[in-house]
Amino acid sequence: MKGFLEALKVQRWDDHRLYHHSRINQTLHLVSALSFIYAYVLIFTDPVAAALVGWLAAMVSRQAGHFFFE
Repeated sequence: MKGFLEALKVQRWDDHRLYHHSRINQTLHLVSALSFIYAYVLIFTDPVAAALVGWLAAMVSRQAGHFFFE
């Protein structure tokens, strides 16, 4: 179990060090976060549009960052 936890620690550090310092990935995460905030505001007036913003803008930009840059 100790070896597994050590390997997990190394993987987490590599993930942070190599991928979360990518400017493109950080920008896509920022776009995603701003889209989610907009969706949370929009949910009170138009829940359908909020769901579309959340899934089409926020999730696509975040997952694109993970897929292409991680």
